[in-house]
Amino acid sequence: MEQNTNEQETVNTKKENGKKIISRILSIALILIGTLMLYPTVTQRREGSNNNFMIFIHNAIIVYLLTLVVYVIRNKIFFKGKKKVGLLTFSSILLFISLCNFTNAVKENSKELAAGKYIMALCESKVNDNPILLKNKEKDDYGKLNSLVAIVKEEANKSYSISKTFNSELKENTSKNHIISNNVLRSEDKIKEFRNSLSELNKALAKYESDINSNKVNFDKKMSEFKSENTIFEKNLINEFNFWRKEKYDKSIKDINEKKVLREKMDKYLEFMESKQGSYKIVNNKIMFGNQSDVDKCNELIEGVKKAGSSW
Repeated sequence: MEQNTNEQETVNTKKENGKKIISRILSIALILIGTLMLYPTVTQRREGSNNNFMIFIHNAIIVYLLTLVVYVIRNKIFFKGKKKVGLLTFSSILLFISLCNFTNAVKENSKELAAGKYIMALCESKVNDNPILLKNKEKDDYGKLNSLVAIVKEEANKSYSISKTFNSELKENTSKNHIISNNVLRSEDKIKEFRNSLSELNKALAKYESDINSNKVNFDKKMSEFKSENTIFEKNLINEFNFWRKEKYDKSIKDINEKKVLREKMDKYLEFMESKQGSYKIVNNKIMFGNQSDVDKCNELIEGVKKAGSSW
């Protein structure tokens, strides 16, 4: 009888030891899983190994301290006087907090990726031909990059509005095909009317240049005041947008200068034709002068207009 009792105690002891071993193995596994879940998510992984390690250490310190606080409170307050819980409970709390942290990190990561996708879409598309990107709709949540996206969108909206207004004025005031058609040359009044439109175009060009420069200065000021997260992901987005913005700005300035040259060539041609009123005729849409020197000068001016207009 005594032998059976001893054997039963031995069996029970082995079972208890087995449970403890399993509990410890499970606890260690949960701690490892919870710790690994603290490693930076996708956008943070672009920060480089040193920054990722610092983020990981920062997360680990906070989560382990929070776990310890919850563990102590649970034992001292809610389970006071009862059997103390051990490593398995600690690891379970750690896993739960790590999971919450990981879930939040994934959500923030998706918001940052959405911000990156939106900004890259602006850079890769021709905004003037695709204003749908700028249309107001239900406000998207880009997490920590909300303020950056707002500044970028405002700049792109303003840029689109400036270009649209100028193109409308350009179309209204003149066209290179109009002047070359010779219809404008049939009377002095038509020539003066067209030269007046060229004068208005000059004002529009000056305003266009002033507006894009003002928009550039405004954006630069806002970016200088922008409170950056100082992450590599964010810096790369800003660099990409700035590269696109500079490219677009340089293209706009080049376009303005080309139009200024064209306007000047047009005006010189019309000035010459206005001074020669009465000394030429238009027959079968051809300009007929009484002397060769006027023919040569007219051809030279027309070629200047065509050459200046060939770039746009």
